[in-house]
Order: sequence, then C-alpha cells, then structure tokens
Amino acid sequence: MLLWLAELACMRAIEGTLEEGRMTLGFAHDVQHLAPTPLGWTIRLEAALEKIDGKLLTFLIEGNDGSERILAGRHTRAIVDRDRFLSRFEEKSCSHV
Repeated sequence: MLLWLAELACMRAIEGTLEEGRMTLGFAHDVQHLAPTPLGWTIRLEAALEKIDGKLLTFLIEGNDGSERILAGRHTRAIVDRDRFLSRFEEKSCSHV
C-alpha cells in the first residue's frame, strides 16, 4: 500500500505537465520501508522530481507519519504514449483465454 501511495505522490507532483496524449507508468522502485505506522494514523508522502533521463523521470520520495520517517528512496516512472499503451493493453486483454 505504501508503494502505491508513493506512486500517487509522484503522479501528482507532475500533474498537468505532460504533453497531450502522454502518461506515466511505474518503472522502478528503490525504497526503504523504515518504520511501521499504527492503523488509523495519517501519513504524508512527498515526491520531488530529481532527474529526467529521456523518457524516464526519477523522483525522491519520503513518507512520514507525524512521529517519524516511514519511507525513503526513489521511484522512476516512464513517459509513454497513452493510445499506444491502451491499444497494447486491449490486445493483451482480448488474447487471454
């Protein structure tokens, strides 16, 4: 769950900046889950774009639960053509028996 929330933080960090018809997909994670957080606590995840390498965007990510740092590391997202990706996804979905 924490990794998915980190991905969402990265997507929100670049929201509205991609060219029309582009989207990002999770490509790699290099993170450490540093501490547990009790059920019901509020966590805060922050993402900052660190590097652009062609179509790869690398973000520094950090999570905190108000008591301590719970997540730290990097997440990389790939910029892809939305229509091409959805077409490949649809082809794959239809080919599954």
